[in-house]
Amino acid sequence: MGRHSKSKGGSFEREFCRDLSAWWSGGERDDLFWRTSTSGGRATVRAKQNKETYGMAGDVAATHPDASPFTEVLVVELKKGYNRDTVTQLLEVTETSVLKQYEEWIWKLHHEMLQHNRKGWLLVHKRDQHPAIAWMNKRLLVELGKKSVAGSWNTYLAEFGTTVQLRVTIREVKPKPKPKKGLMAGKGRLTMEIVGMGMDEFFYNIGPEEIKELVG
Repeated sequence: MGRHSKSKGGSFEREFCRDLSAWWSGGERDDLFWRTSTSGGRATVRAKQNKETYGMAGDVAATHPDASPFTEVLVVELKKGYNRDTVTQLLEVTETSVLKQYEEWIWKLHHEMLQHNRKGWLLVHKRDQHPAIAWMNKRLLVELGKKSVAGSWNTYLAEFGTTVQLRVTIREVKPKPKPKKGLMAGKGRLTMEIVGMGMDEFFYNIGPEEIKELVG
């Protein structure tokens, strides 16, 4: 990814954090969340040493105590560009196919969720000239549905507009043997159900209070 792409990604992350802050505060503030230091890299390194890094998992950190419940429940990954990559590539995976970008992202998020003891993960991907799409583990939405006024997963989801549910198998992501660089598919497999929706749909239908109920 070139310098221009990194610049676009940084701009998207800042805009997302402002939107997230406004949603969390009911439109009163735009400074409750910001990009994590090195986009979560420090937390990943420390987690491998069995060390917790407060508020630094993923790409988004809470900058105010009032916002900490969000990052205590969710690990967030933000992706801008990657215009040729969509979640439908997961339907094309074979034992010998090249590692798909969504496999890499979801594998990473799932393991960060486990490492940092979070309830769920959120992958927000915005391709150029397209609206941002939010993908998350279905279990997170099931738990949010239980905490909502709806009281159940099916009733909760019925309140949403367009959503996509997929059962996917993600291949293990591992480094290529030296001296090669990059990542490759390993022998491990991870099967899960995921749900996707527009980011606007997420902000409209999911309330901060429901996420706060999942803390602890």
